[in-house]
Amino acid sequence: MYANTARGFMALVVVLCVPFTRASQPAGSKVKPPSRAVWPVRENVRLDLAEEAGRQFRVLKAQMADKAWAARVSSQAYRRDALILPGDKSPVTVILRRTEALLSDIERAAPKRDFTRERQELRRLGRAATGGDLSDVALAESESQQALFARVSRLRRRIALANPVLNFDSILLVKRNRYWGHSTGDQYSKPGGGLFVLSGAFGPNAIVRDVLARSVVANGRFKGKKLRLGPAGGPKSGLGAINSLDLGYDARRLVFAYSQMQGSGGIPRNNPGGVHHLFSVNTDGSDLRQLTDGVYSDVWPRWLPDGRIVFISERRRGVSRCGGATPNHVLHTMNADGSGIAAISFHESFEWHPSIAHDGRIVYTRWDYIDRGDCIAHHPWVVAPDGRDPRAIHGNYPVRRNARPDQEQNVMAIPGSHKYVATAAPHHNQAFGSLSKAAANPVTAIVPGKLMGLIQRIAGDSEEMLDVKVKENQILIRTARAILVSSLVQGNFPKYGDVIPKETTQKASINTTQFQHRIRQAALLTNEESKGIRLSFQPGLVTLTSRAPETGEAEVTCPIDYDGEKIEIAFNPMFLTDALKVTDTYEITFGMNAAYKPAVIKSGSDFLYVLMPVDLG
Repeated sequence: MYANTARGFMALVVVLCVPFTRASQPAGSKVKPPSRAVWPVRENVRLDLAEEAGRQFRVLKAQMADKAWAARVSSQAYRRDALILPGDKSPVTVILRRTEALLSDIERAAPKRDFTRERQELRRLGRAATGGDLSDVALAESESQQALFARVSRLRRRIALANPVLNFDSILLVKRNRYWGHSTGDQYSKPGGGLFVLSGAFGPNAIVRDVLARSVVANGRFKGKKLRLGPAGGPKSGLGAINSLDLGYDARRLVFAYSQMQGSGGIPRNNPGGVHHLFSVNTDGSDLRQLTDGVYSDVWPRWLPDGRIVFISERRRGVSRCGGATPNHVLHTMNADGSGIAAISFHESFEWHPSIAHDGRIVYTRWDYIDRGDCIAHHPWVVAPDGRDPRAIHGNYPVRRNARPDQEQNVMAIPGSHKYVATAAPHHNQAFGSLSKAAANPVTAIVPGKLMGLIQRIAGDSEEMLDVKVKENQILIRTARAILVSSLVQGNFPKYGDVIPKETTQKASINTTQFQHRIRQAALLTNEESKGIRLSFQPGLVTLTSRAPETGEAEVTCPIDYDGEKIEIAFNPMFLTDALKVTDTYEITFGMNAAYKPAVIKSGSDFLYVLMPVDLG
């Protein structure tokens, strides 16, 4: 699975063995695909939540019976809540415990939303699960634990969809038939599928739309033709297949890989009708254009920040060491119109699933045999967009053989951190499996302040990428104009984390520009004897007051988004403005606990500033 969000869209690649269920079908009935090999242009979607809850109930029941499996995976779980614990008596107690953990997380992520109703419902279902009073859940005697499990599942879904990160309405997705072959290199090669937008994705009236239903290719070998897609999937169906997609940063255009799937059995190769080619199209289905062609397969495209496209291709003409004549895919880039194709990797084996990290580098999976174990050879790597400095994210060997999955595929950066999330999969198999989380080997060093100032003068406000290397007691920084070398500061850096509040009980959202202007006004009437200004927070307003004995007093107000208790706290205005003048967001979050405790200014996901209050008497 791959996901990316932009301007109210999420791009998603999913594997589906059956089409969406139509709303016109009665519950529990099976859906027959249309006799013609096309998808409906638009169709309503009905989710069979009871069937899905039943499947999850059976999976949990099997996991609880396999105590050896539960013990084996316990050391690999990122969250203890995801495990089968000794106190779990049934699948219902498992899902109740996990739903409680989910609700606690969502409450922290969405502090302004009231989850009282959900908490009360969760407690009622918990009492029903433990044999308490069942009257308030209307659970008939004939209803089973599986029925109660389904009730908790629906509550869990409602809580999960309240997550504030789900700030979009539509999902862009690929349907494709699952390929049951052996190799990771062949996993996307089965006819059938399509490209769709699911609108109203989190509501009761979702609609799925076929993006390419009326699209005609505007150029190239397919000019004037439609791409043949549909729900059937046999090798003689005459249908093509979509491999992967990516949504542009402006959410207006997408790029995807398509194959006609022509060829005699097996995996079609070495003919233009059998391999995948890249296409781009607007999200409304207009301006469908072919970008690549030929006898080489081009797949897994991703938009780069500069408008170019990175993808993996067979154009290097390498073959797998242990896959017979299976061609290797390695990283290539091209312009948005398909021109300027260039290999940025000449690796001797496969590379897969490129995506874009926070610093603009490409993160991907490389099949690398050099100095590795026999099977743990499919590791995440990063490389600059022009192919410079490819390097593995973590070491060649795990501490224990089973401490790392054989493959780490679909690697993506986690927002606001130096960590990545990936799919854990077996060796020589498909890239489906559990999610894993890995750090990118962060390096800590104490750098002289003069060096940081020098870097700022050289780089200025440019978005230039710097090469940084830390070795023993030195740091080397390479820019486009200079190479800087400096000694590191020895010793221990102060434990600044100890003064950062772990959480704040009172939070206000304030317009950055307005707040900065009001602080400067209030600061005009301060002097050496009274260096502070007093901030009085109340719902909807903060009042800033200051006093200079020989000059006078000042009182200014600023509108804020705040519904907490009244609180007064004083600060040195210079330290307040120091923080606000370097923030680049429309508003900041001002967090407090008490008048005598540190406050926190947050701006975006990567700026945090701690303020110590002053005593004005």
